[in-house]
Amino acid sequence: METLRVVPNVPAAVAASVFLLVGAMVACACSDANTGSVRVRPSAAAPAQAEITERVLTWTQSATDRGSRPGGSTNMRLLTLPAGASITAGVPSSSCMQATTFLPGPPRDPRIFLLSNDQLLVMDPHSREPSRIDALTTPDGFQPRNIESLLAFSRNGLPIEFLVSVRPDERSPVELWVLRIAGQAITDAQPADLSAFDNREAFFSRFDAPRCKHGDRRCLRIGTSKGGTTLLYEEPEAGHSRHRLQRIDDIKVGDAAWTSAARADEHDATLYLLVPCAAQGGD
Repeated sequence: METLRVVPNVPAAVAASVFLLVGAMVACACSDANTGSVRVRPSAAAPAQAEITERVLTWTQSATDRGSRPGGSTNMRLLTLPAGASITAGVPSSSCMQATTFLPGPPRDPRIFLLSNDQLLVMDPHSREPSRIDALTTPDGFQPRNIESLLAFSRNGLPIEFLVSVRPDERSPVELWVLRIAGQAITDAQPADLSAFDNREAFFSRFDAPRCKHGDRRCLRIGTSKGGTTLLYEEPEAGHSRHRLQRIDDIKVGDAAWTSAARADEHDATLYLLVPCAAQGGD
């Protein structure tokens, strides 16, 4: 039987510590081998989650510079207009409100969802006046006021499953959550399962993003040049160069999405734009 040899001049306590450390490592390895489990260090998982979240935000949002989006105290409203048409030809589709972003509803749901004053709102396009969506559940990490962006809808049908980005508090990173909405209430809220978000094709097979057409084609992107000019682009397909749809001088467009009719018809190019009320002389 072999004995443990302690190197001279090394304190016995140090040798014992090394022996215990090695023993613990062997025991850990054996435990994993016996159970077949895979241990993931939290520090290694966090960057992967952040990377997937950023990827989904890039796929689903219109603003290429998300920090430049108007909001807060700026009165905004929705305009409906054909792509390329003058902003003056736009038809107001909502009243003025302090909205930061919006998203048309999933297929066969004509409503429009908006984020305004830390509240999630919903609006029938014929009424122009939104109403609040109440949260019947507020699990740890979620409050309606923590929602930052409205991204996409599950293709599962009813009840509506709404993918949003949430920042639980000022010091936390952005997270992806799925909200279940029935009528005008949030009936469930859960962190999104990121395992299906590894690639763009897998994501768009599960979610409908109204800023794109037919999955991940013809996605709208907003850029801002010096002087406040807004450049509206269309990205025909993933990985293809985008082309400019129109230039809107002296107006900072907050968000853009295809109308429900345009998403159903390849030849329809009607847009919703979120613009300052002052752009058309609003209050």
